[in-house]
Amino acid sequence: MVKSRSAVLNWQRKILALALGAALGLVLLIPGCAYYNTFYNAKQFYKKAEEQRLKRRTDRPTQAELENYKKAVEKAGKVIQMYPKSRYVDDAVMLMGKAYYYQNQLGSAQRKFEELLAYFPDSEFAPEAQLWLARCLIAQNAFDQAEKVLKQLHARKKIPGKVRDESYLLLGDLYFNRQDYESALREYQKAAKRIGDKRLKAQSYLSLGECAALLDKHDLAADAYRRAVKYTDTPELRYKAVFNYG
Repeated sequence: MVKSRSAVLNWQRKILALALGAALGLVLLIPGCAYYNTFYNAKQFYKKAEEQRLKRRTDRPTQAELENYKKAVEKAGKVIQMYPKSRYVDDAVMLMGKAYYYQNQLGSAQRKFEELLAYFPDSEFAPEAQLWLARCLIAQNAFDQAEKVLKQLHARKKIPGKVRDESYLLLGDLYFNRQDYESALREYQKAAKRIGDKRLKAQSYLSLGECAALLDKHDLAADAYRRAVKYTDTPELRYKAVFNYG
């Protein structure tokens, strides 16, 4: 009977140890689940806003779209505030910057991209943050600063292809605003050839056509406008391209 009772006690201790281990594991798991779920919600709101942005036929964002970007910012902000050591912090900062940009809150967007580059210089999102920072600066007519950022981006040893391709379009916009149409033309040609996104490709060809027309390269302009019509899916861009192709 003594041995039997001892065996029962040992068995009970093992069960208790397993239960405590499981409980401890659950406690450790809860914070991870919490910050993952919070960031997941942020991504879902951003995804909805992006779907709405890409579906609309005008340049003006809808109220529903803006509301989803706002909710994405709020959720991503919670990840940063409540879980500052989580592995999703740089993701959250990047998402906030883009959501601010599409709400036309350019100053807030700029600060987020600068924060990511300052605090997470080795992040996989750093090249993309430089691209978006330059985009913000160009939108605010800070062309010299934008050019400096893009040069720093191009000086990187490794740049994701999509980021590099879109940087050509931004450089084209920068040179166009400076009335350096020859330089703008070269960048728009690179962008139009390499960008995969149809809307950005259409914009590249439209801008290329405008540059070529200003430089009296009328055959090149006509071809660019024709290609812009082919790729565009928005009435505004199509109208501009068709009108210029005329």
